[in-house]
Amino acid sequence: MRTISRVAGFIAAWSASFAAASTAHADDERVVTEVVVEASVDDVWGAWTTKQGMESWMVAHAEIELKVGGKMLTHYNPNGQIGDPNTIENTILSFEPNRMLSIKATKPPENFPFKEALRDMWTVLLFEPLGANRTRVRVVSMGFRDTEESRKMRQHFEAGNAWTMKKLQAKFADAPSKPVPGKPNGAGAESSPAASGADLVPIKLEVTVSAPPADAWKAWATNEGAQAFFAPKTNIELRVGGPYEILFSPDNPPGQRGAEDLRVLSFLPLEMLSFEWSAPPQFARARPQRTWVVLRLGDAGEGRTRVQLTHLGFKERADARPEERDEWVQVHEYFAKAWPRVLANFKRRFDPDAASP
Repeated sequence: MRTISRVAGFIAAWSASFAAASTAHADDERVVTEVVVEASVDDVWGAWTTKQGMESWMVAHAEIELKVGGKMLTHYNPNGQIGDPNTIENTILSFEPNRMLSIKATKPPENFPFKEALRDMWTVLLFEPLGANRTRVRVVSMGFRDTEESRKMRQHFEAGNAWTMKKLQAKFADAPSKPVPGKPNGAGAESSPAASGADLVPIKLEVTVSAPPADAWKAWATNEGAQAFFAPKTNIELRVGGPYEILFSPDNPPGQRGAEDLRVLSFLPLEMLSFEWSAPPQFARARPQRTWVVLRLGDAGEGRTRVQLTHLGFKERADARPEERDEWVQVHEYFAKAWPRVLANFKRRFDPDAASP
């Protein structure tokens, strides 16, 4: 049955929110949805990010390349095939395994009626483990506009989302989550700044600052804020694809000024910011390539904010070019030491008496 509502519902699964309760916020053009699924975070993550997972509950056909800039191609009709006019294409903006996935619909099916409004949208999916076999899934869709087409598109998405979430819940209703072999159930990828560079695992750090979320957010997401702790000059435009440049040596020649020619990958105001990152100039082979950073902010109470920083992509780059692995090990070791200093400066921005790392 190919009604507009059904098509919109499918697009909603990847480009909007998708739970029984949905709230639109006109002030920041978002739709927020949340549900608890009776499954481990590993299994829920796999249901959304793998071919087998997607085809087990939501679509007839799927092809997924889980990388920044990768494509998620899906098809509703069992008689269709990937690549035909009713294929749905989403592009992965950013991700943190088992915790966050951000996507943007870049090609809807041919009969989707809201193509113009869809250009402005992107979606952030947040996964939170609630014990061994329960996961909270929260989805925030951004980019709705005050236009007739966008308002109608929102209505279609909300109708389709309820159907999608019922399908997800039904998938796990009679199939309890099982631990992933080799690690605790729901643990996700483990890493720390002290881990061996040879492992090339994501670098993960956390700090709590004496500032409310709005102020902590401003420090990372605006030029004024970043210049107060990060670097003397920055070029930040908070939009998907906007510049995110942190110029530690702004008077140097181009290419030698710091984190240059980098982009905002995705964001959720006051909660999540993801941006590209690059190696310092001394790493000539790694520098033209891009890793990525995910910042997640949470209210820690009493006017404080918890900030979690994850720097990813080292292993992916080394695997793509094995001959450069030794350099990527050095890059990893460099940032395992550099990010604690950055977060110490960030903390001192709001608490001048904070100790140095």
